[in-house]
Amino acid sequence: MPIENGRREIENCGRAASDGPAAFQFSAFNVRFSILSLAVAVGLLPARVAGADTVLTAGGRLEGETVPLENVILVGGASVPLNDVITVIRDTGAGTIGAPHAVRLANGEIWCCVIQGMESNTLAVRGDLFSECRIGLEYVASLDFSRRFDPAATGRRGLLYREKGEPIPGSIMWIKEGVIAIDCPLGVLPVPREGVVRYVLREPSGPLPSDGEDEIGLIDGSILRGSMRVSSNGVALTHRAPGAVTVPWAAVRHIMRSPPWLARLGLPAAGDVETRGPAGPPEPPRLVDYRSGFEPALPARPCLTALRMQPATVASFRLPRREGNKAELRAVAALVPGARSGVRIGLRVSGALVDEKTLSASNASAEVLVELPAGDELAIEVDFDGPILYPCGVDWQDACVVFRREEGR
Repeated sequence: MPIENGRREIENCGRAASDGPAAFQFSAFNVRFSILSLAVAVGLLPARVAGADTVLTAGGRLEGETVPLENVILVGGASVPLNDVITVIRDTGAGTIGAPHAVRLANGEIWCCVIQGMESNTLAVRGDLFSECRIGLEYVASLDFSRRFDPAATGRRGLLYREKGEPIPGSIMWIKEGVIAIDCPLGVLPVPREGVVRYVLREPSGPLPSDGEDEIGLIDGSILRGSMRVSSNGVALTHRAPGAVTVPWAAVRHIMRSPPWLARLGLPAAGDVETRGPAGPPEPPRLVDYRSGFEPALPARPCLTALRMQPATVASFRLPRREGNKAELRAVAALVPGARSGVRIGLRVSGALVDEKTLSASNASAEVLVELPAGDELAIEVDFDGPILYPCGVDWQDACVVFRREEGR
């Protein structure tokens, strides 16, 4: 499985691009926006500074109050160019739930809004970020008619889920203020909107942005993607089709950027995962999504996603060509919540052991910064270090490979 965003031209890796963020790759929506204001080291992690934002950059992790300026973010008074930023996680406290509905798009975006209606396979929605806009249903993954519905539950395609009663299979024909018409085995059935929680059209692409996409998450749970810049007014996100969204900094919960010198570790394919051990096959790796703040057990250190692996598991990732650049793996390795046993973790590049570490109750998390030697495959190994007890495992939080130009080149 290639590393997410791994197919890049990286001859200019390690240098900030002078021409701004990469172009936004996004299928055209039928949308009209009217925007409202709105080295090799492994060490123990220090406690997070209370009330501080967290910024991961090309040079490391920073904490402090963040202030946006023109394509620069001040972190505790230190100036960080936007082109050096990987992620920003703001300490905004509890999220807000203003809009009663949410539209989840196939590309991973989430629009918290009011679902006004649907006809001719076109959805009409309205939100705090935009006045009424229309979206072709082919771009939608699911419709959430109740924000009380578990956001982690995806459901099966083509089912209308209700608070009471069995799900109804079929295709939505139209949506009006109080009624949803669904074409089911009994014919076209009008269903009262009250009590409907979700309709699933398709699986979303996943939580990580695609090549060239920037992502901003808002305190209401919305997630938007495009090509972004920052200024003293907040964040301006440009969509290819067409329009721009300007979001005040106070409404931003996180930023996830996709610079050309970065490759994120996504979810490995089943064929790139090995399991072994006498205790039976462990659960396969999964990507834990903390972006919207709905995950019930939040990590002690803030992160946006985590690759969760159980012991007796090896996950492999293909490394992109580095074209003479140094490659560093960066992540926070942390025991899963409620772990009852320690773990041994190891990193191999093309079969050669590069680094290993033990996590235990007294050393439950560690920051990982490992320079990777030349090779085309990275393997992450997780095994028990102690009794075989569950729950047990490790979360690789915000894991990525950063390409840096060798000094003197």
